[in-house]
Amino acid sequence: MKDKATKSNGKKPIFKKWWFWVIIVVILAAIFGNMGSNDENKPEQAESHIYDNAQVKDVMNGSRTEKIGEYSIIEISSEEVTDEALTDWYFNYVAKNDFNWCMILYTDKDDNSGVYSISGIVQKDVVFTKDENGDYSLSEADATSHAITYIPTDDNTLKELKIEE
Repeated sequence: MKDKATKSNGKKPIFKKWWFWVIIVVILAAIFGNMGSNDENKPEQAESHIYDNAQVKDVMNGSRTEKIGEYSIIEISSEEVTDEALTDWYFNYVAKNDFNWCMILYTDKDDNSGVYSISGIVQKDVVFTKDENGDYSLSEADATSHAITYIPTDDNTLKELKIEE
């Protein structure tokens, strides 16, 4: 009689209750659902680029009454302008934007030198002229005579263009 009383008055073991199994299923789903996504869904480390802090400036007409376009300017050290950084800049910034021109102004040089690019060409170590309004333009041809000229290739690299004198 004691056994019958114990069974009828005793509680069911926890593993025989329906809500216990619902909790187990939810926990297992959460564990297995996140297993493969640890690497896939993590935001990628923010890769830095020389164009991350580029400024876009207006190109104005001669009387400065009308905007006729835009140019991009990046101010960084000449040491940061590696072949890899230049290639990344051209293919992922210059070629993908519709600027009249893009430029990099060296912060460690006091001669307004840097890099100039339009679609299809990159010129490194050119000299820019700064006007009274603070806008830059490419200097005359003699200021670019010592420039290194690159052209983009189909395999997303920049090829140095050898100019024979």
